[in-house]
Amino acid sequence: MSTRFFTNSEDNTVFQKFKGIFENMKDIYAFHAVIGYFRSSGYFALQKYLKEIKDVKILVGINVDQMFAEAQRKGLLYFGDEEKTKTEFL
Repeated sequence: MSTRFFTNSEDNTVFQKFKGIFENMKDIYAFHAVIGYFRSSGYFALQKYLKEIKDVKILVGINVDQMFAEAQRKGLLYFGDEEKTKTEFL
């Protein structure tokens, strides 16, 4: 596994790296990313490349603790009502 870090300096952007990979490796079956900061604009820029990939996982570092706490709180709220949970989260 590569351990390179890419930054958004000059024309060497993370998006350009991902785009090059997606366009040149047609047999990608999974996309797993660990990212410090990931905004919806980044996801939407990659979305067309991710559509055919069956296993997409993105772990975002910013506010993760707060998001997990909120997800757990909601999970506890909806634990006993399966239909309400499906309606809220799906």
